[in-house]
Amino acid sequence: MNLTMKRLARTGLFLAMVMAVPCAAAMLSVHSATDSNGVFTYSITRGADDALWGGGSGALTIIIPSFGVLTTYDPPGWTSSMAAPDVVAWNYASTGTWLVSTMAATLSLQSASAVPVEYDSIAPGAEYGQGTLLGDVYTTNGAFYQSGSTSEVCSVNVAGYERFAFIGPALPEPFGCAALAMAVLLTSKRARGGLRALHRRHP
Repeated sequence: MNLTMKRLARTGLFLAMVMAVPCAAAMLSVHSATDSNGVFTYSITRGADDALWGGGSGALTIIIPSFGVLTTYDPPGWTSSMAAPDVVAWNYASTGTWLVSTMAATLSLQSASAVPVEYDSIAPGAEYGQGTLLGDVYTTNGAFYQSGSTSEVCSVNVAGYERFAFIGPALPEPFGCAALAMAVLLTSKRARGGLRALHRRHP
């Protein structure tokens, strides 16, 4: 089980024990941009909520579904991997604690598809599903946010997640791919036919 899958499993169990934080007021803001040549860039900044996302090495993951990924560009202190087909996971792997309010994170990827589309669905298995941040919750002074004590759990640090919409590469239409392949094939055949005809005219 890789680091991202372990993180998902740990967070899911922790949420079941303590509390879910898919955030009524957004703790996260994600600005999407593209250069129209298949490069998509995501700037991670603080949202409107008083609480903050953060985490130490191995405790913070940003997951962004994307089709046709060719390569990724990691900011200092972050590493990326394909968590699943067409899903990129960036993991914070530096020393110290990353807080969304104090340290910028700009993530980028190069896709074979340059057509932008909004990834905004929260339905399981959706073609254009939202991204997810998995991390720990902090107060504005950089201390761990702590849940209240219950009969089963003492005051503990809170882990959680937040979903976010973004702009990413569109899945190529099957008809469009087939038409492109046929056009390339026909062009190749015409070129070879022209060369054979030229050869016959000039032995």
